[in-house]
Amino acid sequence: MRIARSGTSITGSGMRARLGFDISVHPGASFMASIAQLRSYLKNPKEKQIYTELCNLVIGIFNSQNPKEYEFVEIVKVNASFAAGTWFYFTFQARDTDDAVKIFQALVWDGINGTRKVEFCRLKKFIK
Repeated sequence: MRIARSGTSITGSGMRARLGFDISVHPGASFMASIAQLRSYLKNPKEKQIYTELCNLVIGIFNSQNPKEYEFVEIVKVNASFAAGTWFYFTFQARDTDDAVKIFQALVWDGINGTRKVEFCRLKKFIK
């Protein structure tokens, strides 16, 4: 499994950096709002465990491709787009060996057939 260095191209000021991670809260996914913020994991331990496992997978791959080692700390936000599976837009915290906590973003596919693919993982870009 390899993490791609680039993401999806979206037009508009600053949209390339957002890529579905920093969106307004919608009541649910629809044709007008294809990406929805998920909060159910906050009350569902099993769901939170699945998302935590996916974030640990992501940071493990990120570590294998970068000189600095990070350890998953906590999920900040989960957005999702549904198809024949789910595209998860994870925002999460990870701690480096210097004990500094950084915010990461990762796009992960979790298919209904069990396939999982990490599209990319990156440090969060803060837009002014």
